[in-house]
Amino acid sequence: MAAAADGAPSSASALQVTLHPTTIINITDHYTRTLQQTKKKSARVVGGLLGTQSGRAIEIHTAFSLLFEEVDGVVQFNYAFLREKRDMLVQVLAGYEFLGWYSTTSSATPTAGDMAVMAQLRAEGLNESPLLLLVDPNPLLRDRTLPVFIFETEMRFDGGSVSTHFVSVPYRIDSGEAERIAVDHVAHLSSVAEVDSSVVAHVHGLENSIESLTERLEKVQSYLSALRAGTVAKDHRLLRQISSFLARLPIAQSPEFGQAFTAQYADVMLSTYLATLTKSADALNSMLVKHNVASERPGARQGGMF
Repeated sequence: MAAAADGAPSSASALQVTLHPTTIINITDHYTRTLQQTKKKSARVVGGLLGTQSGRAIEIHTAFSLLFEEVDGVVQFNYAFLREKRDMLVQVLAGYEFLGWYSTTSSATPTAGDMAVMAQLRAEGLNESPLLLLVDPNPLLRDRTLPVFIFETEMRFDGGSVSTHFVSVPYRIDSGEAERIAVDHVAHLSSVAEVDSSVVAHVHGLENSIESLTERLEKVQSYLSALRAGTVAKDHRLLRQISSFLARLPIAQSPEFGQAFTAQYADVMLSTYLATLTKSADALNSMLVKHNVASERPGARQGGMF
């Protein structure tokens, strides 16, 4: 439900927003790391949103954490750090731009303090119409909806005065193939080495199919080489089958195919690298938690991990 700056409900937005799963993963990872570092049961984390925009169509691809302090309920960003981190990410992620900010909250309604942050972002020239993405890190168990809410602001003229209101923005979840692989790996993290995600089983199946195809092609090549050398008799029925089989093989020598294949290969390798880093971070976090528990026991030896 949308809300105005004073908490009054507002109408729905005309924006078409697409939210990618990596954005939610980055936000929840930021929240989890903050809880572990502060040893608190709850904490507020905020950060920036990156993505693409074409007219009224917006895609939120990723999120990144930011330095801030909270003064009287209003978030004050470190704008020098924000610009530096935004510029670094935009250099790597060509075509992306700063779209707005996110915050964890226990309410699906923005506050007057959130409206002040939107005004700050506009005044700093980061985005003329920034988005606000709210995430409830502790939703009710019976609530089946995704605890993510997106808002924009709009100006209204009422009786000669101008007021700014929050407007709820509908969104849909979408992901690419490489992103689905990374999300699946993250969703199936396990401390047991033998437990793999469904993607691993699928890749093994593809690997076996490719090996089988390669073996059969080698047999066909050996037969044709022997036929050219005159060491085997010509079989017209078999040659017609070989011709029909080769005609069904995809043509993979065009420059367009090479560029598309290279791009997809790079995406998959990057996603695999991301999954490996996430798994390593999870294992390291588990080890640190166990070490902290052991160190806090009465009579535990002090002086380090070893």
